[in-house]
This record gives sequence, structure tokens and C-alpha cells, in this order.
Amino acid sequence: MRPAILRRPAPWILAATLVFASWPSFAQVELGIVGGPSWAGRQDLTIEQRDAAGSVIDVTQEPNLHVDRGRTFGLTMLRWSRHHPNFGLSLDALYWANSLKMAVVGSPGINRTLHQERIGLFASLAGRAPVSRSDGSYVYGSIGMGAVDSRLVGGDQRVAVGFSLTAGGAMPLVPGRLFAHLEVRYLITHDFDSDDTMNQNFEFSGSPSWTTARKAFSGHQDTRFLPLLAGLSWRF
Repeated sequence: MRPAILRRPAPWILAATLVFASWPSFAQVELGIVGGPSWAGRQDLTIEQRDAAGSVIDVTQEPNLHVDRGRTFGLTMLRWSRHHPNFGLSLDALYWANSLKMAVVGSPGINRTLHQERIGLFASLAGRAPVSRSDGSYVYGSIGMGAVDSRLVGGDQRVAVGFSLTAGGAMPLVPGRLFAHLEVRYLITHDFDSDDTMNQNFEFSGSPSWTTARKAFSGHQDTRFLPLLAGLSWRF
């Protein structure tokens, strides 16, 4: 059985957001936007054929499917500590989309493209280190968790926990105010199912990989993504 924090992530994310927004020791704030391409690890697809009564009559498995490059957009907020300015908290709202091709059951040689969308809200611990004290550029990283809504376009959705790792760098465009960012994120999300209109149920899962820490997160928390993002942020 998964811990309660994994079964019900929303209250924890809400609590982290309230702490993030109100903690008086956090002074320097950066608000920004990011966007860029998103790569994904391979996925396993299980297709359940059902009769009119909803009973499973056949199961087809398509392991290790290639996922096409997609796109990611997001809003970010960073609050750096007044007393320890190289440490802070971040809150990120991300949208990303990818697609993959599956073989149509009963029609050899014919493929169907499935489009997936995800929306995630992540709260993270962040750290930074100056690159140049003269112009204010720095490198940074963060690690956190949140709630991710995974869905098949035109199908069902599921909200569950997700994990995020970030590494990047920032340089000022307007000294002390406007910064340009370049960062890479590593996102791990959960499996999900989706019924469609053809009496089929699709079960999506990440293909096995050492990069997903299956022993820690289980085999149902192994769908992975790698967005490469550029962005702008304004410091208050």
C-alpha cells in the first residue's frame, strides 16, 4: 500500500503553497515563464478489448513504444531566503504534451496516434550558486514533488503524485530585475488508464528503466519526461 502522502497529494501541495506564500523569512521573489521541447522515455501500452457488458475478452500488450517529442509550457515562482539567500522554495505549474503510435487491434500494418496531455503543480526545495557576482548570473537546481493530472486526449484522466528535478542557469538581461533562464527538468509521473469509444481500455506505463527508481517509487510511478526549457523571470 502506498503512503498517504502518495495517495492524496493535493492537501500536501496546498499546505506547501500556503507556507511558500506566507513565510516571512523569504524576501526575494522571481516570477517567470518557461517553454520548450519535451522528450519522453518509452512507454508500455496494454490494450483491453471489452464486450458490450464491459467484460474483458482479449488483452494485447505493446511494450517499449517510442514516444514522439512534445512540448512544455509553464509558470514558475521562486522565493529566496532572506537569511540564507542561496536557498529557497519554488512553485511550478507545467503543461506538457506528447504522442505515441499504437498498432490498431485486428488491423495489421495500421497505426493509430494517441495524444497525451499532463498538467502538474510542483513544490520544490531550490538552491543556487553565483557564477558572476558582478552581473548576478547564477546556476540553480531544485527537487520536489506535486500533483499531476495525466490524460488521453479524448479519453479519461487521473490525478496522482509526480516528482521533479531541475538544473539550470540564469543571466541578467536587466541588471537585478529581468533574467533569462535555460534549464532541463526530469519529471516522473504515474501510470494511468483511459477508456475510448471502441470498447477498449488503454493502460499506459513507463517502460522499465534504472532512471525511475522503481524500487523506491514502485512500477506504477515510472513514466518519465525530459523537457529542455528557456524562459524569462522578473525579480521583485
